[in-house]
Formats: sequence, C-alpha cells, structure tokens
Amino acid sequence: MIYSHAIIGFDVLEDKLKEEFMEFLMSVSMHHYQQNLFWYICNPHLDAVVAITRRSDEIVASSVIRRIRYSIINKSKYLIQNGPVYSDYDSLIEHLKMVTEHLSSDAIDVRISPSVDVDGQRSVCEHLSTLEYYKYVYPNGNYTSTIIIDLERSIASIEAGFSSSLRRQLKKAKQQGIQIKIINSDEGLLAILRQVSNFYSKRGIGMPGKDNLKCFIKKYALDNNLGVVLSANYHGEMVAGVIIVGCGDRAIFSYGYKSEDAGLRKLPLSHLLHYEAIVWAKENGYRLYDFGGYNVDDIKCGNNQFKLGFSRNIELFSENYIYTFHPILTKALDMGGKLKNIVKELQ
Repeated sequence: MIYSHAIIGFDVLEDKLKEEFMEFLMSVSMHHYQQNLFWYICNPHLDAVVAITRRSDEIVASSVIRRIRYSIINKSKYLIQNGPVYSDYDSLIEHLKMVTEHLSSDAIDVRISPSVDVDGQRSVCEHLSTLEYYKYVYPNGNYTSTIIIDLERSIASIEAGFSSSLRRQLKKAKQQGIQIKIINSDEGLLAILRQVSNFYSKRGIGMPGKDNLKCFIKKYALDNNLGVVLSANYHGEMVAGVIIVGCGDRAIFSYGYKSEDAGLRKLPLSHLLHYEAIVWAKENGYRLYDFGGYNVDDIKCGNNQFKLGFSRNIELFSENYIYTFHPILTKALDMGGKLKNIVKELQ
C-alpha cells in the first residue's frame, strides 16, 4: 500500500483540506478535541502544526503536533495530546514513522497518547514498541479508562441499568423542583465557565483559559450541534452545570461544576444533569456516552462511585507513550517539572 504524508501550518491550511480533515475525525469512533482544528483556531497562541497521512488519496491518520521550545538549548519537546487519530494500526505505524523522522532535527522527545483503540491496550503497546515508543506516566495525557453507556439501547433499558440509589436521587431531584436548562447564549456559557474555573482551581485541576474554551465550545460544539451545555437551576439560581462535547460516535463529559454552598450539597444536581445529558446524546444520534475517565488508582473514590451508579461498563483505552531522542534531557526536563509542581504545592 502506498502512503503519502504532509505537515502543514495552520496559517496555510486550505478550506478544502480543513473540511476533509474534519470529516476524517468525525468518521473514527473517537477523537479528542485537542486533535480538533477548532481547538487550535481558538488557541492561536499554541505553536502547532497538522500532520496528515493518506492512503489511496484518503486520510487515514492525523496528528495536531504542539511544540514547546527550549531556546537555551535550541531543542523542542513535541506533544500529540490525545492522538494520533488513526483508522487502523498500519496507518498509525506509517504516520508515526513520518512524524518521528520529520521532528528528529530538534526534538528532545515526542509524547503521544492515541485516542483510538481498536483491539485493546496490549495491541497498541505492541505496535508502538516496534517504533520504540514506550509507555510512561504522563498526568496530562489521555485517561486510560472510562465509564460508558451504550446509547443504542432504549431509554428504558438504560435506566434499568441504573443503581437503585441513582433512581432514588433522580426521583428526588424532580420532586425538589431542580430544573435543567440548555445554555446557548455567550453570557450563559461564560457564566458556567467562570464557575467551572473556580471549582477546578480550588481542587488544583488545570483547565484551558475561559476565553479559549468558550470560543471552542461555541464554534465547534454549539454552532454545529456537536455538543451541549446544561445548567441545573434551583429556585431560579444556576447552581451546577456540565459541558458535553461530541467526538466521533461518542458524547464526552468534558467539564462540570456544582455549587459548594453547604445548603445545596445534598441536592442531586449532578445526577439529573448527567441524566439529561444522556437523553440529549441519545436523541442526537451518539452511540456512546462517555463519563470522561475512571480513576483506576482510587477505585472507591466518590467520582467513581457516582459514575458507576449510571453504568458498570468500564472501557480501557491505550496509554501514554514517548519516543526519546535525548534520554538525559528528557529525564532532566521531567525532573524539573516535578520540582516545579512541588514548589507550587508548598506555596
């Protein structure tokens, strides 16, 4: 089979290729928004290019590659966050051969986290090891497991899989008058993002800038009906919200928050929000509802138990991998990053 490749800057990406690229992303079973053109259109400050691999003139693999420059040593670290996206393993291998060779002139290392897993973690690992890409721990990479709901069943069948506790909470939510609203306005979206940002900041969870995230959700998700933003309102006040982004055939819970007001803590806000998000995803033709990760290191944590109330279907993804050109520099940079995080925690 004959493959062809191209690496293109965003400033010279033609409209026809943009359309073809997005069609490819939507054709695979899953892609993450960090491999989506709209994400980089809304984050123009990021130093990134698009790599595309074709077979018989059809796109079969792609990567949005971010560069982090270290000018003092005239070298760069390259990130393909939640990617490459690929249609089959042969395409992935050919694509990464090209990418690795192209970046070799100044790369310290290349870090990837493939967003599509055809046959399981072991198969991905075996294929990538032939190119000397090996697993490593990367907190900012893709999640390696998640909880999903099969939306090809009826709503009645989906509800039958809910835990008895969840069913009680949903009934309680409706009895207490919690209302779920779809947010379409810029003002409403920004209001939820402010709350999400505060909620995450207090927990030491990183997230993109509010303006950049607002741009992406509006341009990609809301304007194209490829996502939904829901708020939970209690006595006329917005007290919780979720942001769902459609990627391929799955609707992914991407961001959310709930009020930390002591008087509202026992309200089943998140329960009703996710239920309505599941209904929205099914009505809009998605095959899976993805809860955005499952914590394998702390199985009994509250988030896990909450998600397991909706479904006990745990799905495994491929993990994070690295190809290093300069192992000593890679170790030094990783150690520097860890020390920086420790200093932040101590401050």
